[in-house]
Amino acid sequence: IEEMFGKIKQEVINLNKKLLEQNEKVNSQAVVIDNLMIMSDNNQQYQRRSLLRFHNVEIDENEDEKILETKLDKCFSDMNITVEKDEIDRFHRIGKAYVNKSGKTTKSIIVKFKSWSTRQRVYQARPKRHVESSKKPGFSVTLDLTQRRYNLLKLARDSINNRDDIDYAYADKNCSLAFRFKNGAN
Repeated sequence: IEEMFGKIKQEVINLNKKLLEQNEKVNSQAVVIDNLMIMSDNNQQYQRRSLLRFHNVEIDENEDEKILETKLDKCFSDMNITVEKDEIDRFHRIGKAYVNKSGKTTKSIIVKFKSWSTRQRVYQARPKRHVESSKKPGFSVTLDLTQRRYNLLKLARDSINNRDDIDYAYADKNCSLAFRFKNGAN
């Protein structure tokens, strides 16, 4: 019996060693997968570098591209900037339609600009959320973040509610997560 017990004990020791080796392999592969996912997200975000989303634009589902272009031009006009047609690569409606407080149907429009500098000029002119004004348009303009970056930004904003040193979490013009501290530093 002792001999059988010794063999079983040795087998258990050998199996535990194999299990530890397998766990190490799984953990090292998990690190590789995490790194690949981050690289993939970086590539996806880079592909979106010239995109902006215009949210809450009043829209009719049946309108053609010319009317949509007119509405986009009105957005630019409301932002007090001029964007030439040749500066835009393409645009289209995205997401679900919503009914706003005034009963109008709104939807988001995604716009791909031909250059990053045009995209940045439009983004800088966007209506600011923190500005209280009766002239503030009903739409907003945001960066086109990947789902991962959007989730990280949302998590960061939810996490800073109880912090005394951080004023705000945001995505900067390059779509990187950043914080504005209460002392004014970024």
